[in-house]
Amino acid sequence: CEEFYQQIAQSDDGTRTLFVVGDEKQSIYSFQRAAPEEFARMKSHFAQRFQSYGQSWDEVPINISFRSSRAVLDAVDLVFASDAVRSGVAADVIKHESFRRRQGGHVALWPLFEPDPVEERDPMEPPVTIYAQKSGSTKLADHIAQQISGWIGNETLPSRGRTVRAGDIMILVRSRTALVKQITRALKLRSIPVNGSDRMNLREELCVLDLLAVADFALCPADDLTLAALLKSPLIGLSEEALFTLCHGRKQSLWLQLKEKHTDIAAYLSEVRSRAGHVRPYDFFRHILTSPCPADSHSGLRAMMGRLGHDISDPLEEFLAIAMGSERDHIASLQIFLKEFRSGDSTIKRELEDAGNAVRIMTVHSAKGLQAPIVIMPDCASMPHTGKMERMLWPQKTGLDHPLFCPRSDDAPEAYKDAFSIMKTRQQEEYKRLLYVAMTRAEDRLYMGGYVRKKAKSDESWYAYIENAFRQSDRVREEDGTLILDEPQTGDPDRADSREAVRATEEADVHLPQWLQRAAPAEPSPPRPLTPSRPSGSEEERSASPLKGDDQFRFRRGNVTHKLLEFLPDVPAERRDSVAHQFLTQFANDLSAGIRESIAQEVVRVLETPEFAHFFAPHSLAEAPITGLMPDGRVIAGQIDRLVIEERDIWILDYKSNRPSPEDPADIPQLYRDQMQAYRDVLSKIYPERTIHCALLWTDRVRMSVL
Repeated sequence: CEEFYQQIAQSDDGTRTLFVVGDEKQSIYSFQRAAPEEFARMKSHFAQRFQSYGQSWDEVPINISFRSSRAVLDAVDLVFASDAVRSGVAADVIKHESFRRRQGGHVALWPLFEPDPVEERDPMEPPVTIYAQKSGSTKLADHIAQQISGWIGNETLPSRGRTVRAGDIMILVRSRTALVKQITRALKLRSIPVNGSDRMNLREELCVLDLLAVADFALCPADDLTLAALLKSPLIGLSEEALFTLCHGRKQSLWLQLKEKHTDIAAYLSEVRSRAGHVRPYDFFRHILTSPCPADSHSGLRAMMGRLGHDISDPLEEFLAIAMGSERDHIASLQIFLKEFRSGDSTIKRELEDAGNAVRIMTVHSAKGLQAPIVIMPDCASMPHTGKMERMLWPQKTGLDHPLFCPRSDDAPEAYKDAFSIMKTRQQEEYKRLLYVAMTRAEDRLYMGGYVRKKAKSDESWYAYIENAFRQSDRVREEDGTLILDEPQTGDPDRADSREAVRATEEADVHLPQWLQRAAPAEPSPPRPLTPSRPSGSEEERSASPLKGDDQFRFRRGNVTHKLLEFLPDVPAERRDSVAHQFLTQFANDLSAGIRESIAQEVVRVLETPEFAHFFAPHSLAEAPITGLMPDGRVIAGQIDRLVIEERDIWILDYKSNRPSPEDPADIPQLYRDQMQAYRDVLSKIYPERTIHCALLWTDRVRMSVL
């Protein structure tokens, strides 16, 4: 820093500047060691040093909001007007200015939702009657879903000039508690599209559990419990009564019982079992999702979506990606994949910046930097967990330069209690800053609520801060227990969608085409490329080696010879013999020592023959792939052993390791002639003005036959 200040003082024009942007009110990442007091300390430090060198120092307040409407900002200012609430958030009074003038806004604080009262019952009453009792969180989730259902397509967003969509709504929570699942379920029951939580554990997703059950059964069909869970899954769809009938009173395993009672389901599961032993994990699960299943004649994916909803696409895609990635890092075995998946970290963080037309449910930390026209804060009555003393207090939490340890809270020394008190204060201050960040995510409308918990209502909760501030303001009115602060729209919409976006939304209700419900048709002709070098039928017999005792090594010998002729020409001549023997010892140890020696001698002789030198020159190509469409509709796909392309001529060389090779050219199998003719036909379309020569190189006697 001192060198930096000296440069400022010694500069000719004195225009050296330092520009820093920061807002202590939004420091909410203490778990990443963020310390807002350090920002204030360094700001004071720089200000003093700049002024001591005669440079100006300007502090520009960040109080103009380009995001939120006037009503939302007024609500924020009201909440943090109290010195007690503002403590740890900002030193001075917070007063925002909205850039979005004459735009309407609405802020509401719902009353706390209380659980149903517990009825007094006879303790001797048999527990055979189910009594419905809703908790406060369940009531809150139902209320949120009911409100959103009434907004979508009915209420107007004045700043947008259109009705509310699901994608306009963002629900912010402090942490991922059971309330998130309750809200998600309530939204799904009303067919409201929701993207779910911004973080998910794949091992807790029902769709993933169903796929794991299929894999577990395929590996161990004797596991009756896993099979029973699979039978009730969306893929099979047995009812509780049907499963009980199948299981009750049986004298054998559930799998054997199933094969006797439900042959169609057993046939499907038998086919699944047959794939588990030789198919890669990704292909195994992909087949389950894309093939028909007992519950749906189209696909397993459609069966699962029919019961679990379309939001299972995200966890399924993540699961399949993990399965595909596992094949790169481990042996492609279904059993190994299941072990690695269950022992590893299956938590996925999803980016919900653009959730499309679906409600977003996020933590306040994840929503930092994001915004939405409508924001709902449902758990304002929850408190940070600071009541229980921790055994170890780390320096980043206390501000000390050393950790403190206390095994029992009753024996805590004063130094530990003081440090713990400082830690609680800092957590409460960040709890307030988290409230500031959450409220300022709203553009037009902000709704806040909570539910009554077992503990008494706290005066230090978000809900208490907001309620106290609202009840002291003349601008806030009360309707049916809801405290409301709003402002009417007096100007034109400042964030109206384009005509194309509006038109796309209006035309969104389109009937799906029928082809979406059908399997993909078979590939058109030609069904597969013709490989000229691949023999079949009687032609294979004609080209087979007459040395019957060597049949088991015939193709192995040819493959090894081809590989040596591919890379050995690039090796210096004096090292070829030793490199060839080293390669054969390492990669062809299944061949006898005599055969390996014979292969090495043949390959070296081929490369030392002057007649073949131009085939192995630096400009030649080894194992050149070739593909072409012939006039008769055939697709030719092959690989040329050696290709030499010159200005006027092209040479195609193919190695043959038949033993013995034909003495008379007339004895060359027709299969080989057809192969070379196919290569010539394809290359003649690429190079129509060049002469194409084809030749076979017989490695056993190191001679060439020109065709």
